[in-house]
Amino acid sequence: MRCFHLIFLCLGFISPKLSAQCTYQVGNHNATFTNLDVLHEDFLLGVKYTVPYRGTITALNLFGRGTLANVQMALYEDSAGVPNNLITSSVQGTVTNGNISLSVTPTQLAAGDYWIMAVYDAGNRHTFRTTTVTKDVYYQAHTFGTSIPNDASSFLTYCCRDFRYWMTIDASDTIRGVDTIKSCGAYTWIDGQTYTVSDSTATHTLTSSVGCDSVVRLDLNVVNIDLTLTKSALTLTANESGAFYQWLDCNKNFAIIPNETNQSYTTNVDGNFAVEITQNGCVDTSACYEVLTGISLKEHDWKNKLSVYPNPTEGDFTIDLDVIMYQKLTVTIYDFTGKSIFSKAFYSGQSMDLRLDGKPGIFLVKVESETKGLQIAIPLIKY
Repeated sequence: MRCFHLIFLCLGFISPKLSAQCTYQVGNHNATFTNLDVLHEDFLLGVKYTVPYRGTITALNLFGRGTLANVQMALYEDSAGVPNNLITSSVQGTVTNGNISLSVTPTQLAAGDYWIMAVYDAGNRHTFRTTTVTKDVYYQAHTFGTSIPNDASSFLTYCCRDFRYWMTIDASDTIRGVDTIKSCGAYTWIDGQTYTVSDSTATHTLTSSVGCDSVVRLDLNVVNIDLTLTKSALTLTANESGAFYQWLDCNKNFAIIPNETNQSYTTNVDGNFAVEITQNGCVDTSACYEVLTGISLKEHDWKNKLSVYPNPTEGDFTIDLDVIMYQKLTVTIYDFTGKSIFSKAFYSGQSMDLRLDGKPGIFLVKVESETKGLQIAIPLIKY
């Protein structure tokens, strides 16, 4: 059997660096900003960040410069590039030197864009910032200590600032992504299991060197091609339906048989044959099947001149030699098992009228010139 197996892989999971607690940071936790702006008191202000995969937010953070002002942070949804509904807000804290983590009510976040904002009770250079044309700042006047607004869609905006803000995400036991695979035939996945049919429920846990789990789900599409053939008399039929077919001659190193691209193939010579099947992007080849006609044919010069008609026939038929004349011709008829059921010699004439009695079936009519060593066999169907 010749096989052409195509496997299409699309690994959809992302693997950022995780801590031992299976958390990761989104935003500017490692940034090296050096510029400073005065952030005025009683203004809620911030920028957008992207969460790569779902998890649970546990804290909002900033890098402080020791101004000792009070600060509170908030997280908003994104809607077409604009902050929208409030998701959660932090506890209040003090701007000390270094990393400041403000806890929030743990809230699950889907992958996507979110807005981190902060409000201070005094104006000062509370944190570092940078200039970037890819960031818009949204803000609104808001008295520190009052309830954080539930809707940010009407906030004002200005361009080109980013701050040392970030969020902490707990990604424990979270499906990080989907391993999408199309396989021609059985497929062995990273879990060591061999799948012979499509599957979209299997999961596998990958553990990092620090013990953090990443769960991957399998989305597998297995294309199985039926490579069996059914043989009936001189006809082979592929049992796989609705595909593309190309019949091959196994005795000639799997050479293509010209114009034989149907689901069935009928031969009038002995041989071994296979079919190449293309189905849903996969290509595979059947085993070779032997077909015996009981007749070994030589090359002849009657290919385009000798004819048998009518074919199919109810019984009476004619062999027409066109203009070719031979001293002696022998006509032999074989059934589908290769058994001779009729034989007669003819010594003159251009055509011969014959009758085939018995049950319907597929037969071979062999016409042979003993003097010239030539012969031809033509299938004949009786109904």
